[in-house]
Amino acid sequence: MWFTFALVIVIAAIITLLPGYLFARLLGGRRAFSLVLAAPISVFLFSVSGIVIYLLGLRGLIPLLIGVAILLILIFGIYIFLQKLFDIKQIIPSSIDMKDLVVVSILGTIVGGYVFYKGIADPNFFLQFDDNYSHIGWITHSVQTGIFSMFKVSVYEDLLPNKFLPFSDAGFYPYGFHSLVAVTTLLSHATVTMAENAVNFVFVALVFPFGIVALTNDMFGKRVVFSIIAPAACFANMAFPIRMLTIHGPFPNMVAFCCVPAATYLFVQICDNFLNRKRQKYSKDRSLLNSVFLGIFVLLGMVCCHPNSAFFWAVLIFPYFIVRFIPQIVFGTTKNRKHTVKVLVFCEFVFILCCVGAWVLILKSSFMKSVVQFVWEWDVDPLSSISYIATQAYIMVKPELVCAVLFWIGLIHAFTEKTARWYGVSYLFVSLFFVLGLMGNVDVKRFFIGFWYTDPERIAAMICITAVPFVILGGVDFIQVINFIFRSIFCIFREKLLDKRAFPDSFKTRQKEGGLIIQGTAIVTSLVVVALLLSPWDVAALPLKERSRFRQSLVWMRESYDQTEKKTYSSGERAFIRKVRDIVGDQIVLNNPFDGSSLAYAIDGLNVYYKFKMGDSESPTSVTIRMHLNRVYYDEKVQEAVRSIGAHYFIRLVLTPDDQYPTMPKGIGLWSGLNIYDGAPGFEVVLAEGPYRLYRITAID
Repeated sequence: MWFTFALVIVIAAIITLLPGYLFARLLGGRRAFSLVLAAPISVFLFSVSGIVIYLLGLRGLIPLLIGVAILLILIFGIYIFLQKLFDIKQIIPSSIDMKDLVVVSILGTIVGGYVFYKGIADPNFFLQFDDNYSHIGWITHSVQTGIFSMFKVSVYEDLLPNKFLPFSDAGFYPYGFHSLVAVTTLLSHATVTMAENAVNFVFVALVFPFGIVALTNDMFGKRVVFSIIAPAACFANMAFPIRMLTIHGPFPNMVAFCCVPAATYLFVQICDNFLNRKRQKYSKDRSLLNSVFLGIFVLLGMVCCHPNSAFFWAVLIFPYFIVRFIPQIVFGTTKNRKHTVKVLVFCEFVFILCCVGAWVLILKSSFMKSVVQFVWEWDVDPLSSISYIATQAYIMVKPELVCAVLFWIGLIHAFTEKTARWYGVSYLFVSLFFVLGLMGNVDVKRFFIGFWYTDPERIAAMICITAVPFVILGGVDFIQVINFIFRSIFCIFREKLLDKRAFPDSFKTRQKEGGLIIQGTAIVTSLVVVALLLSPWDVAALPLKERSRFRQSLVWMRESYDQTEKKTYSSGERAFIRKVRDIVGDQIVLNNPFDGSSLAYAIDGLNVYYKFKMGDSESPTSVTIRMHLNRVYYDEKVQEAVRSIGAHYFIRLVLTPDDQYPTMPKGIGLWSGLNIYDGAPGFEVVLAEGPYRLYRITAID
């Protein structure tokens, strides 16, 4: 089972990284640089290919993959044309080496593997929250129909003639994540749920640390130790990614957030290289167009995963313009130094005004209305929010002591580095969004965090992601302090106990041994930092063995993925559904979606009539069945409705207190017609197991 999961992860990694990697390499990116940017570019290619093949009337995996290949060739051809037209050089500077990513890949796989092994009892298990019900349904629909277009997202259409469909639900949704999972499912022949877990693994264990290491190296210089600490730092705080793996199931948003550090790194690379060329008077050098070209597709790929990631990216890079880019442009171009400050103030004022105007305009636009109008009932006073930030607790309340200490060391250090000062301001800026977004005032919530559904979980994830480079830097500073202590001890020992003039050979030997001791100390200290970040025990409570937040998050994750009888779709219900499927085959089975049977389609392939995700308009056939199926023995209209869709069976599972579907529209009416019990006229029990029943509708025979 876990070996199979490992193979599926490999397939998911190839799908997620290979197309984007080839794309970036073709455009002049170095190996490590291309790998960091690969995931969002791959998402873009699959998303566009899915739209195009649907418009052409094509369906299935093969046309989708061919579409990706054609897009690669087409875009590369356009790039070659632009290269000759503008004399573009295929040189893209990079602040990361392949060896760094190799280390991150190995350690990220180990840490991520531990998290998934401890957090999920079975890789086929899935997160049972309402968001994920929709995602799994859409993915299953793509697997069965071969439709991957983000403008045709549905669980109903193309499965029955339109007039017999219960709901019309086809519409727009960013489909990058779903396409990757569907392709992984089709290529690996794994279950949809295992493929979903595999794609999640690739993003949180590889894509996210790749971007973090690249951004950290760019700001603080190349150091291998960053790559050693990064995977642990990426998983250490519960707010991201484990919390998003555990609560609600906003997986498209999660994978989009995983791409934000890479997009930020690329943007800083573009702007810094532009500034360097301006200073060096390389104005005729148009090699920056390579990076700009890549940057466009990286941002589009993020949007195809989830559009609000672009707003997160914008919030991160906004301080870069204020603190670094605009000042350097002004000081580099203004000849009259007396007016430099005035010009700088004016330029930054105009820039801020334009950004705020664009923010308000998009916030009030009609296409964002459904997102912005969603309000979470959270009310946290600003002082409490600030204390959560200071202790790295965020919305989890309980402090993350190790993360907090390393974070503050790293943040203070960052403000001393010219290349990283802007990112320190970015963290403060995101913190402002966190504090104001948790206030009770609805208007304030909507303005600052409306693009993220005013969801405190997502805003906590944003601030957690922003903090990770500081945690890494703080860990490195701690290692350097320990190194300095050992180096000092070694020097004292050498001077007192060894006369280098009398024993020159011994002195050289001792120097070499001392270097090895110091290097060994650095490695051991690095492992200590990693162990502290991932400790199963609360360091602040030692010697008492209280669970750390990291260990607690794994416990919650396991509880969220378990399929106990209290869950909407329990293991007992799944076992019964498999027996039902053996009896009915591919026939349509009527059901009450509130009892968990709506998931039988996506998880176990049972062709139930109501597949959870509801549309805006309901067919007359569905209204008749939903309201009056229990009268089928007496009512010819109901009989005709049942015959029209070809249904001969009705399934009944157990409605538990946890079988609640917040996204199910209550305004379309009640479901009283689906209350069927043993002995009801017109129904015959075909299969009974505990409280579960499969009825044959004998009234239409």
